[in-house]
Amino acid sequence: EDLININDCINSKSITSSKISSNEIYGWMVSSYAPIVNSKGKVVAVLGCDFDAEALVNEIHNYRIFIILSGVVLLLIALFAIYLTMNKSLKIISMITSISGQVAKGVLNKKVEISTNDEFGLMSESVNQMIDHLSDIVSNIEKESSNFVQESSDVRQLSKNLAEVANSQATLTEEVSSSIVQIVSNIEENTSNARNAESINV
Repeated sequence: EDLININDCINSKSITSSKISSNEIYGWMVSSYAPIVNSKGKVVAVLGCDFDAEALVNEIHNYRIFIILSGVVLLLIALFAIYLTMNKSLKIISMITSISGQVAKGVLNKKVEISTNDEFGLMSESVNQMIDHLSDIVSNIEKESSNFVQESSDVRQLSKNLAEVANSQATLTEEVSSSIVQIVSNIEENTSNARNAESINV
């Protein structure tokens, strides 16, 4: 492996390094090779150095632990955020369901008090608009019913007045008829008396 790295260093005229390896005597090590070039640009020698890689191995190990712990923390944060979102969503859905149930029972003075800029906010706004629309319909129905009741009361009063006028006219007609009968009777009686008087004079 060292010969391969040396040949790569000579051919590429650049610094090459071996993989990190463990040695029973020196422990973790890495070998690096640097080319020595003359004035003509030809590699005349190679400088090789062995470096203690224990610190690098420990750093890599610590970095891996840090990455794992960071992933676990981020996962826990994500799960907590999902829990909060789901909990909030369930509360909003429960509130909308409760208000809808009250509206179905005729309670139209309740509103969904949610002011978010998401789908739940749009849903809440739609429910509130529906409640307002139903309130307007019920108000118009009550108003029309009140007007109908008032008009019915006026019609009943008018009918009563017409009946009273009709009764008064009937009574007056009877009185006039009675008077006419009395007058006719008096005329007939006077005529009869006049005839009797004429017959006596003759």
